[in-house]
Amino acid sequence: MILKLKHLFDEHYEQSFKYIIVGVACFAVDFAMLFVFLKFTKINYLIASAMSYTIGVILNYFSSIIWIFKKRALKNNWQKEFYSFLIIEFSALIFMTCALFIISGMFHINVMIAKVIANVISAVYNYIVKYKFLFAKNGNENEVLS
Repeated sequence: MILKLKHLFDEHYEQSFKYIIVGVACFAVDFAMLFVFLKFTKINYLIASAMSYTIGVILNYFSSIIWIFKKRALKNNWQKEFYSFLIIEFSALIFMTCALFIISGMFHINVMIAKVIANVISAVYNYIVKYKFLFAKNGNENEVLS
């Protein structure tokens, strides 16, 4: 029993650490692209944020399946896994865009600072949902976003 608990802790610790590293790297790409879009184009800040977030999502997906999560509920059906991943990320994008609008648009906080706050909140949501539905140790394809 104690060995099982230690193994569970070790596995989650390693995954959480890797998730944070990848999350920071993907956020850096997202943040840099947002800066480029805002500085060099006339794109609305919410659209620019969605575009930069999408670039980070693609990087995050491949990092997740290659390095972070060893167990994958839909490993044998990568298309379903990828679309499920996108559904989760799209829900996070909606949440993040609303948070960005409230923080920056309504409270007039700088867009780049608001982006940091919104991304931190959505990162926690993403880890929990992805672990539970896509990368669970005992993931059952019938239980995953059918």
